[in-house]
Amino acid sequence: MNHDIGHHFVLPAIQEFVKQYPQVHIDFVLDDDRVDLISEEVDLAIQIGIPKDTSLIARLLYEEDFVLYAHPEFLETFGYPKTIDDLNTLYWVVLDLPNWNNAVRLHKQNSTKIVYSRVFQRCNSPFMVQKMAASGMGVALMLPATMREQVSAGQLVPVLPDWHGERTAFSLVYPSRKNLPQRIRVLIDYIVKANIFA
Repeated sequence: MNHDIGHHFVLPAIQEFVKQYPQVHIDFVLDDDRVDLISEEVDLAIQIGIPKDTSLIARLLYEEDFVLYAHPEFLETFGYPKTIDDLNTLYWVVLDLPNWNNAVRLHKQNSTKIVYSRVFQRCNSPFMVQKMAASGMGVALMLPATMREQVSAGQLVPVLPDWHGERTAFSLVYPSRKNLPQRIRVLIDYIVKANIFA
């Protein structure tokens, strides 16, 4: 799981699990890059997206659309965008993804628009992107579930809320095998029932 998911969603839920099942020991691996569960011998992972690997089982935990956010002072300084085209002139904070090409794809009902950010700060960590946006470094496309604290604290506000990015899923992923250890099965059931992203 990446750092943001681990800190904000898994840790609060897992504390109660440890109390209920003290005999189950958990080794946490936080990594913003996708880990090969089979080769790394990882029993269970929480990932963004649904893996296509048929050797893995994925259970959907939560899904939502990416939304634009920015710090209020950033918007006061550079202006609140009134149209989608206004986004082209603003500073951006973006997650470093393959084949990104400075392009952000946004959707509004049946319309799709590609915004080409000319000035941007880039980072390979979703958690760091959140911090950069909350400190006023630019507009960022982020998942609302991960931004609740910053929005409540007034550090971030939605930008052009009628527009949104791609819909993204959080999934619980584990290797497919006939005899799943009981400790893993118990943890899977607990995480699913805990509804950690709600």
